[in-house]
Amino acid sequence: MPKVVLEGMNRLPGRLQDLILDAGMVVTHTQNNSGSNETLASMVKNFTSLDNAVENTMKNLDRMKFEVDKLEKNASFVQKSNMELMKCRNFENRVGNYGRIFVQALVPRLEHSIA
Repeated sequence: MPKVVLEGMNRLPGRLQDLILDAGMVVTHTQNNSGSNETLASMVKNFTSLDNAVENTMKNLDRMKFEVDKLEKNASFVQKSNMELMKCRNFENRVGNYGRIFVQALVPRLEHSIA
């Protein structure tokens, strides 16, 4: 049976073909300039070993981003709590002893009116 040529299905997309050709040219250029196949082989091994390092770095950066987000959320909560605490302290400072005396005098009256 003769093989039916379906160009769209048998050909790679143009960009992929260009990338493969570029990679081939890089290898050819490196091979011609390296002087030996051993040098080229060691360069390829070193280059491919970088893939794991890049992947691990990416995972670590994702973890760090997660931790930074948590820290920012906690810092926001602490800042809001600090603002509320400062408001309470400012109120105490403004009211001073007069406020304490007023509250001490008011509480028994409220307790008596409730009972």
